[in-house]
Amino acid sequence: MRGITDTLCFTNGCGYDVEIIQFFDLQSNVHEVFGVEEKAISSLQISKRLSAEKVAELLKTRFGIYLERSFSDLREALRSPLDSEFFCYRAIECLVHYFMYEFGDSVLPKKEGWRVLRNELNVDEEVTRDIEQSAKPIRHGNVNEERLNNRESILIKTWLVVEKYVCYALDKVVVH
Repeated sequence: MRGITDTLCFTNGCGYDVEIIQFFDLQSNVHEVFGVEEKAISSLQISKRLSAEKVAELLKTRFGIYLERSFSDLREALRSPLDSEFFCYRAIECLVHYFMYEFGDSVLPKKEGWRVLRNELNVDEEVTRDIEQSAKPIRHGNVNEERLNNRESILIKTWLVVEKYVCYALDKVVVH
């Protein structure tokens, strides 16, 4: 369905999306309502550690511009399973820019931004490299290469890195 919609968007110069939220089989009377929950992510129970209201308050701070894009990419990682790794990597790459532009007295090179992100958030380089390597084929348009890692594993690693960034940001600002 998405392919047909994307074709129409391309030929008509528009940006529609189709969301199928339920299914009815009139012959067998099967009815299914599709949920939006990704079990691997909901099992992390981040909402028990972080208040959505406090996290939303961060959007009004210097961290907001980076979090908005990161959260948007996380949403797309769940909604676009074939591109999950791409969106996961970009969600973290957005946060690297905080460390490049906001961390020191001058703009840091990207490589240094990654080093600072890992140090400040206490993230192993292997974690960010796994996410990067998983995203590499699709980032470069290679739809034929087999996935290097399990999608669920990359989603979990990404969510945990972003959670660390949110905790870091909450620690740096006073959120009422």
